Amino acid sequence: MSAPKVILVTGSSTGFGRHLVENILSDGNIAVATLRKPSAIDDLKAQFGEDRLLVLPLDVTKPSDITNAFARVKEVYGRCDAVISNAGFSAVAEAEATTDRVIRDMFDVNVHGPIELSKQSVAFFREQNPTPGGHFVSISSMAGISVTPGTSVYAATKHAIEAYTEALGQELDPTWNIKVTSICPSLFRTNVVNNSPALPPHPAYTSPTLPSNYLRGMVKASASGQFGADPVKGAKAILGVMAREGPAPVRVPLGDPTIDGFRKKAGELKLEADEWEELARSME
Repeated sequence: MSAPKVILVTGSSTGFGRHLVENILSDGNIAVATLRKPSAIDDLKAQFGEDRLLVLPLDVTKPSDITNAFARVKEVYGRCDAVISNAGFSAVAEAEATTDRVIRDMFDVNVHGPIELSKQSVAFFREQNPTPGGHFVSISSMAGISVTPGTSVYAATKHAIEAYTEALGQELDPTWNIKVTSICPSLFRTNVVNNSPALPPHPAYTSPTLPSNYLRGMVKASASGQFGADPVKGAKAILGVMAREGPAPVRVPLGDPTIDGFRKKAGELKLEADEWEELARSME
């Protein structure tokens, strides 16, 4: 029987993060649940204890928190087999309605933090594990591929982390045995709205026919469980992808809208390439 895997998850308090931790434990593996307020999962800590569940404070915007978490994992378990970069937040707001503070915070949490986490993960997989290797998984979004009006800044952060994650995977020496995968979920039934800043529509964007206002209604419906995909199924699917043998997929879509978004973007790019090919090639 193979030894249980040690899997670190950021943003473990609610939503995908919580479901991932629960499924890691139910699969017989070891979860390292990291979050800003560890008391949020006291129930799981009491149920499983440190042999199976290590709960650590971690704010992804603080590099020292990440360093301390990896040091503790090394001390307790001696290795880390995978890291799931799940911490992040969104805001439904037009570009003009998004404040400078929210823009900076969103890039810190969704881009700068995960980049630092990935760098420390790769170094740990390569240099601290008894046998080099590991899997870094970035929980991105369909917005990182196909944008939706009303999420301009959020989509910008997810486009950034999509590009970074893909390039990171191409940079690594294959002999290190480190896998890198981006997961692109659509809208799931989580409390994402409750964890997001409340930004009112810009006064110029109050028409109910505008796409951003339609999106507001969809997101509220998902938070109340009326709309969106099943987060329990999503968590199981992510762990199933990680358990597959062989090369890691670069990118995995989750949810019907993501599949549609992937195909829509691919079609748009093909049309644009065909339309502008002659002009583009005339530059050489």
